[in-house]
Amino acid sequence: MSEDVVLNVDVGPDDGLYRIQRDRKVLYVLLKYLELIPEDSRTLGPRIIRELSKLEQWFDDWDTITIDKDQTGIVVRLNEFQPHSIPERLIRNDYLQVDILDLPILGRLKCRTLYTCLNGSPCYVKFARFDFELAPIAQEIEVYHFLKDNHFTMIPKFLGYVYEGPHRVIGFLLEKIPGRHANIKDLEACKKALKELHKFIVHGDLNQYNIIITDNGPKFIDLETSSINPLSKSIEWDIKTDLEVQSLHAKLSDDSGIGRPFTLQ
Repeated sequence: MSEDVVLNVDVGPDDGLYRIQRDRKVLYVLLKYLELIPEDSRTLGPRIIRELSKLEQWFDDWDTITIDKDQTGIVVRLNEFQPHSIPERLIRNDYLQVDILDLPILGRLKCRTLYTCLNGSPCYVKFARFDFELAPIAQEIEVYHFLKDNHFTMIPKFLGYVYEGPHRVIGFLLEKIPGRHANIKDLEACKKALKELHKFIVHGDLNQYNIIITDNGPKFIDLETSSINPLSKSIEWDIKTDLEVQSLHAKLSDDSGIGRPFTLQ
């Protein structure tokens, strides 16, 4: 057995979540008793493993572990909660599925978006590290499928899904679009493209880093807060689309860095 490796950490004032790799398996830790790990060690991988591995049940067979404390001492509960996964209704059989542990990490764009490579071609993987991140990932998958069904092409190609275990999809793969981020000089082209997008969805999180200028015009990314066009026309929908078009000038002029990825790939 290889050494356990901490993949992701989310520590708050009351509890901590840890995503840990053990050999070819991903485990989840919910630490309700934060004092088990010294405060200066709660985000440091080797120190986290050092403290957690002192637990008697640490090397048992489990998928999730909850660690708490009551009047009798430390309480450990195995498999009290299930690892998260994308609802099966969103998974289509005509797309490939890739084990996320097989993907090389070439860069980190955002907390849950990685730059990687699939069959020699650069691409991005976007995934839910923990259960609370699942809803926006599921929403984005649904939006990409909806846009493809409607033959909308101003988006990256959806390549497939990533999983951590059998029947447990946690994210998806997108092609890397060659191009640059939009700026105010692209206003008219972006406005025209946005109006085409509004035939199907409201983006919901427009900024210059979510529009890629390609040789074939603007393309939109980061659709996790998008709203799908209702079947019937509504005043609310028209208001949403009008406001998004009106905001475009300010978004493309913004130099605050909002939405900027950690690294520009």
